[in-house]
Amino acid sequence: MTPKASAASAARLATHIFLLVVMLHQTNAFHQPRTTIGRHSSRLGILPLGGSGRGDARKDEDSGNGIYYEDELKIPFSPDAQICPLRQSRMAREEAIRNRFASGQELADLREDRHNLQENLRWSQAAGDIRRVRDLKTTIKKLEEKDPDFVYANAVREITKADAISDPKKRDFVKQTWQNEKDMARFVLQRFRLEGIWVGK
Repeated sequence: MTPKASAASAARLATHIFLLVVMLHQTNAFHQPRTTIGRHSSRLGILPLGGSGRGDARKDEDSGNGIYYEDELKIPFSPDAQICPLRQSRMAREEAIRNRFASGQELADLREDRHNLQENLRWSQAAGDIRRVRDLKTTIKKLEEKDPDFVYANAVREITKADAISDPKKRDFVKQTWQNEKDMARFVLQRFRLEGIWVGK
């Protein structure tokens, strides 16, 4: 082999070695942990919430350049921590309204019981059983107070009747009382909760 051919072979070998080193370097780069410089990630993304709750990040001891490994930037997060007192009060009120009214199968059973009690009430009234009539009316009223449809319809009637009250203060008080009942019943009635349908939006 001539000196010229030997030099060409050596040059090709050096080129192959250089390309191999570059490829290995690029491959290892993909396996390095994601880092964060300051508060900004070296990649576009969002720092994960939750985790160990450690507020301190481990500094890169090798480089000393202020680089922090992103997997150690654990931000403590509690769902209740961001709920303001006003919202907590509103959520508690809404839960109380839901607990007041029956729904689903419970509501169906309640209406069936109410229908049967009303039949018994008519028989008791015809028989002149005053004590039983009183007890049946009390039980029926308790069932009606758990039926949102009945409460809503009854509140609408009472608000209309309140317009006939001559005393303005008393009229406003009565109307506001029944308006509160109407609003609570409306809150749980499905026909008034058309989520996802926004007219004019």
